[in-house]
Amino acid sequence: MTGSIPKIPFALPHIPARPAFTVPGAEGRMLDFEDIELWIQPDLGNVRTGAGNYLSITGRKGWRAQSNDAKIALGTGMANAIPTINMAAGVTTLGKLPLHVPGYIISGSYFVAVLFRWASTAVFDATVYRFMSAGITGGADVEFYSTSNRLVLRHTDALSQTAVLTMAANTSYLVWASYDAALNQAKVGINSASATAWSTNALTGAGGAGREIVIGSVLNAEKTQGSQPLLGEVRGFWAGRTPWVAPETDTVREAFLREIASLYPDDITLS
Repeated sequence: MTGSIPKIPFALPHIPARPAFTVPGAEGRMLDFEDIELWIQPDLGNVRTGAGNYLSITGRKGWRAQSNDAKIALGTGMANAIPTINMAAGVTTLGKLPLHVPGYIISGSYFVAVLFRWASTAVFDATVYRFMSAGITGGADVEFYSTSNRLVLRHTDALSQTAVLTMAANTSYLVWASYDAALNQAKVGINSASATAWSTNALTGAGGAGREIVIGSVLNAEKTQGSQPLLGEVRGFWAGRTPWVAPETDTVREAFLREIASLYPDDITLS
């Protein structure tokens, strides 16, 4: 006995062994970025499923993401068959919630990043595929999404968007967005540590309105359903309420994104 923790030299019946794993060096370094408060990634025994399509993923930094819709499930899709959160487009079933993080609120500055792979059926027309939201449909919220091959960041009624990009179905991407409420400036990027230029830059202030963050979808006003989820497989989602927008934070943002990219060389190449 060491302290109050018993050490038993044999396996107990009916108790599964604790999974053994080694945390990659890059993940250990990513944990040292204190600005990142939320890290959702399905592996290392952190996924729980249950009746009614219940899915729960405990994050690396303590927060938990959960949903209960059949269109959101654990699967694969990226290189090397790593675990992913697979999402089908369309609306969730009435009364079923998209993947959200109870209690994690964005109401000012933030940084978010999503590593995912588009499904083979993704089409890049006017369809909206959401990466993240913090709010409700049409409300005083934050939305980060793709439509017509553009990245769009919306706060309430104002939005900024990039020029047309060249994205492809069945292809992986690392996208990120950050907003600095003090500077009233935002940046987004795709497969690059550098920001992509805005084609239209019209954000006028912070969004969020005290709503919890939703991964790959947005809640309706009644919080009973999600709409227009991302069509593809999400490997990782990161968020923090410290902005990486000002020039002096460029090196921090780049270092963090390059650590992510170093883990997935068969999926993405960061420029």
